Amino acid sequence: MKKISICFAIILAFASTVQAQKLNKGYKGYVDAGYFIENTDVDFNRFEIGLSHGYQFNSHLFLGGGIGFHFSPSCASNKWENYLDTRNSKVDIPLFIDFRAHFTKRRIAPFIGLKGGIYISDSGPYLNISTGLRYALNRKSGLTLSIGYTAEELEFDRLNIRDKSTGSTQYQIEGAVIKLGFDF
Repeated sequence: MKKISICFAIILAFASTVQAQKLNKGYKGYVDAGYFIENTDVDFNRFEIGLSHGYQFNSHLFLGGGIGFHFSPSCASNKWENYLDTRNSKVDIPLFIDFRAHFTKRRIAPFIGLKGGIYISDSGPYLNISTGLRYALNRKSGLTLSIGYTAEELEFDRLNIRDKSTGSTQYQIEGAVIKLGFDF
């Protein structure tokens, strides 16, 4: 009898995790942290934190705005012959519009996300497309895990090795990002 009770308790616990979880209409906030791994010629991996606020229209659609803090390391590249492009360690700050679409109302729901905006620290464009899973803690909050693709343009200092002249150049940086998040 004890084994049957334990099995029944496990089945009930599992069943409760697949119940529908309708997201409340109204204000919604997201905070996430992750790691960006670039796939261009510049060794430019970094840690990111983001915060979005907006409106949850129904159980599926969210639209808001946000700000990010991307902690960039120092790096150097000799991608172009006769040039050394460097970048000091700094925090890049993108402002963006955040759109998310959840596909189901289940406790574990797949979603897609799109963030697009501009860096206020470098004046370059910022775009992030992601997909992931949301685990509902209750009707108002949940945890997310996502993987995405980021494309952006950042400024680097340029040194001409031949004549020692200096300037700056914009690099198109692309890569994958994995993030953990919390919504409220």
